[in-house]
Amino acid sequence: MTEGTSNDSTSDHLSNNGRSCCNKESTNSNILDAVQTSIDSLANKEWSNVESRVLVVYTGGTIGMVRNNRGALEPKPRDLERRLRGYPHMHDEDLAKEKYPNSPFLVLPLYKEKHCIIYMIHEYSPLLDSSNMTCDNWATIAKDIRSVYKMFDGFVVLQGTDTLAYTASALSFMLENLGKPVVITGSQIPIFETRSDGRDNFVGSIIMAG
Repeated sequence: MTEGTSNDSTSDHLSNNGRSCCNKESTNSNILDAVQTSIDSLANKEWSNVESRVLVVYTGGTIGMVRNNRGALEPKPRDLERRLRGYPHMHDEDLAKEKYPNSPFLVLPLYKEKHCIIYMIHEYSPLLDSSNMTCDNWATIAKDIRSVYKMFDGFVVLQGTDTLAYTASALSFMLENLGKPVVITGSQIPIFETRSDGRDNFVGSIIMAG
């Protein structure tokens, strides 16, 4: 997790460090449009009253994989959010309908009395094998966080565990001087398996970020 003191130069700092990391600029230009569309779906009153807003950047990794017909684990694009909506401990459908009826955001069940965290999934396409992640991918993650920095209270990055420590190290330099948490997590077993470290890692990361 990367934390620091917020200041007005945050956006410039993210941009400069992202560019200096590698020669080729890598961007994921859909993120701002996707976030703005989701925010626009909330009335101003609903959005301003939300207690915590978290962006989950899903880059890939075992944590979101599912089993194919042969029983082997594989990534399945555009499937993570749909499945999360069916798990009550990761999305409270009743609370979502009551408090945010027009919102596509997921709502974490209340904890610590009435603290509410809503979150959205921003999924990369294609999903990345973490063993093949490069500096370009780290720069993309940093730039994506930069582009929506003011819209969220915290950020979670989901990725494979092979290079998770390297991603954390790279982002700690790219995301200096932040006033908001960035939590990077993965798992050895997918979220949707009966026995999984992924669920606790996922929920715990959102709580820490929110």
